[in-house]
Amino acid sequence: MIILFFIAKFCRELGVKKQIKLLEEWGGFPTLTMLRNRDNSIDSATKKRYHHFLKKNVKGIVIPNLQEELRKPDFYDQQYNSAVKWLLEKTRDKHKYYLLFQDNINYGFSRNMLGVKPIGIIISILAIIINIFGVSQNYNLNWNELPLKIWLTFLIDIIFLFLWVFFVTKNWVNNTAVAYARTLLASCEKID
Repeated sequence: MIILFFIAKFCRELGVKKQIKLLEEWGGFPTLTMLRNRDNSIDSATKKRYHHFLKKNVKGIVIPNLQEELRKPDFYDQQYNSAVKWLLEKTRDKHKYYLLFQDNINYGFSRNMLGVKPIGIIISILAIIINIFGVSQNYNLNWNELPLKIWLTFLIDIIFLFLWVFFVTKNWVNNTAVAYARTLLASCEKID
């Protein structure tokens, strides 16, 4: 149990380090960027509702128009971040906001997987090498005599290597982050 906790903590730490780099590339969390007037990820009518809701419910928040935002982008990013923090606090109930809870888990998982990607690739390659070594020791590299279970282990190793290289990507993490951001911002329509 302690080993699993340590591994999970280690993966999370690497994921958070990777997240810092991703946020620089993305220009902030998708929740922040989607709230910006200059971003068109959300249609303008929906964004207006979100802005109106946040302005009405988050004390001290200043929601700008496009011109104001362009003049003082850092100041208004702080305002948007404050609004997002408020939303996070209001949506902590994982039963009431179950989809948000699931999207948060998906984002954290994908981020952490990207953080440990180099380790996953190395382990997959090592597994293939160890299997080849085992085949050379036990079967003299006679591939025709290999039992099905050995072929299956090679196949599994190759599938894992393929997944690490081609599936665990920045784009995958971004897609889960955007899904989470959309669900969090949509909570503006549901909070009492």
